[in-house]
Amino acid sequence: MGMTLVQIGLALLMVGFVLVICGIIITVIQNLRWARRRIGGAILIGPFPIVFGDKDLIKYSFILLAIMIVLTLVLLLLPPILASL
Repeated sequence: MGMTLVQIGLALLMVGFVLVICGIIITVIQNLRWARRRIGGAILIGPFPIVFGDKDLIKYSFILLAIMIVLTLVLLLLPPILASL
């Protein structure tokens, strides 16, 4: 009657999702107390990032994040492409 590895893995996955959602809710509640808010974001359309924000630091942070995401995708997709040649 013990749990299989698949059941344990799914249970850990669900616990992880619950913890992430709780963390997001706590962060949102804490940020609602502050009157000053900073807004920023990045939209990736293919490999082209569109970055917006009200502070330069936020813009540069999202540009760096977008570059890192694109490089990660290239590095993950490159080995299968090279292996098929």
